[in-house]
Amino acid sequence: MNRRALGLIEVKGYLGAIEAADIALKSANVNLIGCEIVRGGLVTVKLEGDVSSVKAAVEAAEDALTKSNILVVAHVIARPDTSVWDIIENNVDQEEKIQKIEKIEHKDNTKDNSASLREDLESKKVNDLRTLARSFNLDSMTKKQIKFAKKDRLVDEIILFYQRRTK
Repeated sequence: MNRRALGLIEVKGYLGAIEAADIALKSANVNLIGCEIVRGGLVTVKLEGDVSSVKAAVEAAEDALTKSNILVVAHVIARPDTSVWDIIENNVDQEEKIQKIEKIEHKDNTKDNSASLREDLESKKVNDLRTLARSFNLDSMTKKQIKFAKKDRLVDEIILFYQRRTK
């Protein structure tokens, strides 16, 4: 049985995340899993350890950050299911995939270069193309359409996005 607890502290800004992590790590015997930058200037600090230590660490950070008006929300999950741990661990892998996908971008994405861009995009997996399409917030496709789109449509829409951006 998994005895670890998960602590989540969401704060405003990266500086707030550093402060939250510092306070939490100094106040109890917990491990820092990492910080995840969320949209809108929010950052989530993720901690793990035994239940009482994580609760103490999160409460200490919560008290200190409430005074400086940096805290958004804090939460402790005692002994989360293994699927939750899989989400936490896979999130790190997902961030690495996004960074690799962003390397697809070319300096010269004009209509003349769309053939080489098409080749690069077609060599990628459909899930990677969907992630890229979501990150661009395509006007021509909703999130649901991106979720169910086939590879050729995703490639076409991403190329159109590049062409519109360079105009």
